[in-house]
Amino acid sequence: MKILFWLLLWAIAVCAYSAETPVKTGSFSTFSWTDAYARGCAAATAGDRGTAAVALLAAHRGAVLRDEPRAALRAIGVALPTTWCEWLGPLAAPARGWSGLALCALAGLALGVGLGLRSGRRWALVIGGLAMLAVAPGLAAANLDARTPWAVTRTATALFDSGGALLQPLPAGTLVRTGRTVATQVLVTLDDGRRGLVPSADLAR
Repeated sequence: MKILFWLLLWAIAVCAYSAETPVKTGSFSTFSWTDAYARGCAAATAGDRGTAAVALLAAHRGAVLRDEPRAALRAIGVALPTTWCEWLGPLAAPARGWSGLALCALAGLALGVGLGLRSGRRWALVIGGLAMLAVAPGLAAANLDARTPWAVTRTATALFDSGGALLQPLPAGTLVRTGRTVATQVLVTLDDGRRGLVPSADLAR
């Protein structure tokens, strides 16, 4: 029974983030991704691109399997590249939300029964294996997308070189890929491949 108990707990923990889970990002406190999405849409409607991009990026991080935050980011001009979840398409769908939670719970339950009992273990292991196989692509893609170090500029700022010279201005809501932090600046890469330093206070990650 211990095997069954721990496998079931593992299943619930692994899939919890793909359901309606809280998010902690940037200047926001704990809230669900839907709250961040609503704030972002409201800011976009008001013409505040920086605040909208920060909130929508938080929503995307909190629900990387969902289409709505990605679509909203692109609608306000944030050039979010194709994600792993998008690239997998229907293969990632079983891991989304409560269906993913149910499949992971089924996998944990079936594998626990298969490993803990003698009778019927073959079918239990097969069912558990199939359930894990169904959610594995989506969970792997979501994990990769969540770990991508994206950030957006809160306000209009600029890209500088290591000597402090201005390379180019950056409008609010510019998407960048972050690297190491150098003093009070962060090394970033733009979507066109250009690299430089941006003040860390101007970025929301």
